[in-house]
Amino acid sequence: MTVRLWHIPAMIALVALLHFGAVWSGFYDWQFSTRIIWFDNVLHALVGAGFAMGALFMLERSGMPLGRAQTVGFALFMVLALALFWELAEYIFYTRFTEYAYWSRIYSPTLSEALSDVASDIIGAGALLTALWRRM
Repeated sequence: MTVRLWHIPAMIALVALLHFGAVWSGFYDWQFSTRIIWFDNVLHALVGAGFAMGALFMLERSGMPLGRAQTVGFALFMVLALALFWELAEYIFYTRFTEYAYWSRIYSPTLSEALSDVASDIIGAGALLTALWRRM
C-alpha cells in the first residue's frame, strides 16, 4: 500500500473547493431551508479519508512494522484525534469570530452536529481503510 504525498493536499483542495463552492452557490442555505442537511457529512467523510491517508503516509515513512489491525487502529485513532481537534477549533472560531464563522460556514451550531461531523470523519476513514485492506 502506498499513499503518495500529493494525495493528501489533493483531498484537502477537493474538500475546500466543494465547501466554498457550496457556500458561494447558496447550496448550504438551500439545505438549511429544507432541513435536510447531508452535504456537510459527505465533506467530513472525505476529510476523514484524507486524515486516514495522512496517518497511513506517516506510518509508511516511519518504517514501523505494524500488522493490518494495528495500522487500522492507529489510523482510526489519528482520525478521531484530528476530528475532535477540528471540532474544538471550529467552536473556538465560532465563539471568537462569529461573523467570519457564519460567512465561511465553518462552525457547528450544536453538540449533536459536531458529534455527527466526527462520526462522518470516522465513517470516511473506515471506508478508505476498508478499500485499502488487501493492500496493507
